[in-house]
Amino acid sequence: DFYAECRNTRVFAQRRPRGFGLTCHPRLIKICEAIGIKDIYVKVEGSTKNYLALTHAFVTGLLNQETHQQLAERKGLHVVEMSPSRHFLPQVVASPILSPLKEEDELEDIDRLNLDDFYGEGRYPLRKPKPLPFYVNTPGHIEAEWRKHPFRNHEEVMIRLLADGVVPRWTRDARRKWSEERHEQATAGVVQLPTGIGLSDVVAKKE
Repeated sequence: DFYAECRNTRVFAQRRPRGFGLTCHPRLIKICEAIGIKDIYVKVEGSTKNYLALTHAFVTGLLNQETHQQLAERKGLHVVEMSPSRHFLPQVVASPILSPLKEEDELEDIDRLNLDDFYGEGRYPLRKPKPLPFYVNTPGHIEAEWRKHPFRNHEEVMIRLLADGVVPRWTRDARRKWSEERHEQATAGVVQLPTGIGLSDVVAKKE
């Protein structure tokens, strides 16, 4: 993921899994097809008709991409990963070798951001809420929404799991294999045990 801007055009690019396609500005679709990018989501804010600034911002964002080691050398800080599989304990991914390591009193506010927010400098794309329909407060619609409530955010979770490589394919066999591995890790104490309903196999029921 990266953020770039040129004049009044701001570009927010996010990675997407294989087969997602190109969801972006029509001019950026042509650029992605020319350079070989097949799956990406790009949100463009500001001026969308200044094609020169739009192209400059997108290409600049692609050229400014760097590895974790390059980021550690540029900022003089450790790049750590906090994963739920390790109880959110930090694991060092990259450390500065050539540049000196900064002390705590030398850090600025921008140095304390997460990696996902670091390249956007704390900026987030504007997501306007959709206008509510006229039937939003009717009893039938409220009951239907309540029935769909347990399945909320499933599509967003599916896209993120595929993009991060947690699940190779969104099939029943792949999801069942991943759930069995997570179950074995939870019973062995490798990952933190979640709390909720349906854990009778792990936690004994109270008689």
